[in-house]
Amino acid sequence: MDDRDEFERYNAENHPGFSRTGDQYRLTAADRFALRTLERPDTELLALTRKDTGQLVVTSGRLAVFDPLWPMEQWSDPLDLTVPNGAHDAYILTCEAGKWGECNAMFVVTFEGAQPVEWTAASFASSLKYAPDEPTHLIYVDAGTIGLGDLSSIDNLRNIVKRRIEAGEIGDEGDQLGEMNEQYDLVAQDYRVGDGPDNLLFIGTGIGDGGYPIYWGLASNGEPAALVVSFYLLEARFRKNLQ
Repeated sequence: MDDRDEFERYNAENHPGFSRTGDQYRLTAADRFALRTLERPDTELLALTRKDTGQLVVTSGRLAVFDPLWPMEQWSDPLDLTVPNGAHDAYILTCEAGKWGECNAMFVVTFEGAQPVEWTAASFASSLKYAPDEPTHLIYVDAGTIGLGDLSSIDNLRNIVKRRIEAGEIGDEGDQLGEMNEQYDLVAQDYRVGDGPDNLLFIGTGIGDGGYPIYWGLASNGEPAALVVSFYLLEARFRKNLQ
């Protein structure tokens, strides 16, 4: 079963607000990503809390979602669609997750205030190149954290790390990541790259490692209005295991 079949199966069983039309996924219910509560078909009323994580600065129009424990050269695998340049609002939605307490359930970036009317699975450039018939929309992480940033911000950080290694300030990339982890609790943080506006966002993935789906929310003109990473905590079947 490929990723898109898995995506469709999860939506059919757990996301009644989605229906499939070709390769697009239309939100037929109210825009649940903007709600503070989510009413499930099993009558569970799940309270959501929105927590702003600052703004994501975009200068190249290309975004990458990555595992911060990957080598930095692997961070720059862009998603398939181009987004507007500028500073875009980002936030997480948290929910109660049984014994885990309050956890990140979803990460959202919005673009220029447009409203999503259709939803589609995102794809990584590498999967479109090497597996065009089965492109993946899942980000697999071993760090319990995802990173998100513009390609130019990632390149800027890599150049900073290279200069610091050459100057003997740090031994390798791992030292830089260690400093970042000490400076920021990588649960939901805005990391500034250098002295300019460039930044990266780091978001804790709910309750740990795994593969998490990435969706584009498309505006009525077909352009990206939102980017969403789901940590599965809003899915009824998954929540049964949290009691």
